[in-house]
Amino acid sequence: MLLTNVSLRVHPGECVCVVGNSGSGKSLLLSLLLGALRPTEGVVAIDGADLSMLPGPVLDLYRQRLGVVFQERALLDDLTIEQNVSLPLELVAMSPSTRRKLLSDILLRSGLLGLTSVKARDASQAARSLTALARALVRRPSVLLLDEPMTALDADQRMLVLSLLRDARSRGATIILFARDESAFADLAPRVVRLAAGSILKEKVPTREQPSPAQAPRQAGIEEAATLSSVAPVERNSKIRKPIPVRQEAKKVHITAIGS
Repeated sequence: MLLTNVSLRVHPGECVCVVGNSGSGKSLLLSLLLGALRPTEGVVAIDGADLSMLPGPVLDLYRQRLGVVFQERALLDDLTIEQNVSLPLELVAMSPSTRRKLLSDILLRSGLLGLTSVKARDASQAARSLTALARALVRRPSVLLLDEPMTALDADQRMLVLSLLRDARSRGATIILFARDESAFADLAPRVVRLAAGSILKEKVPTREQPSPAQAPRQAGIEEAATLSSVAPVERNSKIRKPIPVRQEAKKVHITAIGS
């Protein structure tokens, strides 16, 4: 699967739903935003800096600002649900009391308090989906990249997820959802970008005004305007990467994070 003619701008604090069938390029786009893949043509940048040129430690710092739900959930099966959710908190310096507060808060609000000691391998598909979302939210990141966060959830659990995402938006988070169907997110994400065969087929843009950085100083936004023809794995062993060549007529891709 290749991505071509992908042009997208996401404002700080905005919630966008990228919709497409299996094989449309959603997961590929998510990998580009994570810096796990790089474009062979075009640029993926954060604050004006090409992601492919960032040293590994700097790229890791960028990723610490993200909360991610992968389609396959990527849980550690030998750990309990509580241990999986707490993993992002182990990556940053904070007091034990702050860590406990953040963890207990998200476990309560995601409906997982009664399942904290259950091993991930023994959890239901619904519990795994909620665990993945709780892990993405626990550190209150500035950008959320969520691939099919509603999978296997019943109606009540879906309402719970929407409540959690509305709360994240109220704190200024930028949210990009990846889904096969946008109907579950209609109220949360009025802007829909439809992806097909690696290209943006059409876009539904809301008429209401989007929040500005001045209105939400801690928000983060993603701005893309690019022609991507194919992607290649990131060279993780490179301390600093060479710029990716871009055709003169090619557009550029920008991923801009605003605030801390």
